[in-house]
Amino acid sequence: MRKPKYADEVLVERILASFRQVRPDKWVAATAADWQHVIRIESADENGNVQCVSCGRVVPYKQANGGHWIGRGRWATIFEPFNIHPQCVQCNRHDGDGTAKINYTLWMVDSYGLSLCEELLELAKAPRPSWTMEELAWRKLGYQKRIKEAEARLRGELASRTAT
Repeated sequence: MRKPKYADEVLVERILASFRQVRPDKWVAATAADWQHVIRIESADENGNVQCVSCGRVVPYKQANGGHWIGRGRWATIFEPFNIHPQCVQCNRHDGDGTAKINYTLWMVDSYGLSLCEELLELAKAPRPSWTMEELAWRKLGYQKRIKEAEARLRGELASRTAT
């Protein structure tokens, strides 16, 4: 007799099926996109807005980016929660003069202290992690669950405010 599958296992199998259709580097990109969504939505206030860590601009979380203090190219820190925060698109993607990066660094030191920032910089020097497809699928599923929970929180907060 076949063992019944749990709902999470079925969901992971679906994620794995989608992963099998693309190159391995796309597995990380797809998982990182969900992670950035988690950071943005969990940082959102009761109105669904986030504040850019670089310029202070307040934007809807859906219009913000999950900006990495240490760039995504350093895979050792790509999923590090202290390395990613809400940023407006302008600061994250169009920082021509480097002001946004400087402001992000000042925000990091002010928020977490120099010691943690130095730890992240050391971690960034680590060799590129080699996650398995299964590890990334389970991670992605966890992120998707967190997104759904945060969306429900925001819907509840928005619904309760509009009902009064």
